[in-house]
Amino acid sequence: GKSVQALRASAKSEIQVGYAPVGVVRYPVSDDARDIEAARAATFAVDQKTTWNNSWWMDPVFLGHYPEDGMELYGEDAPQIEDGDMETICQPLDFFGANIYGGQPGMALR
Repeated sequence: GKSVQALRASAKSEIQVGYAPVGVVRYPVSDDARDIEAARAATFAVDQKTTWNNSWWMDPVFLGHYPEDGMELYGEDAPQIEDGDMETICQPLDFFGANIYGGQPGMALR
């Protein structure tokens, strides 16, 4: 967020500022709607203590809060959020890109 603020404040002309983190995807194991939904849910879940997930990096930027499942999972190891932190992190952006280098199969729910 501070980078976005600094870029916009110091730009000599109108600029486009975006965010393009590395993303991870889970793909469905079949065309069944339940498998598609399971893959979608797994793509955005924070279910392991690792930073290799989408929601941990994208929710604060786009939604203005850390994912609830991540905060619960990390417990006292979760970031300590101070007044104004989320407003700083969640700055308006002009575009989004995701660097996806591969995927993993999601769970089958059949």
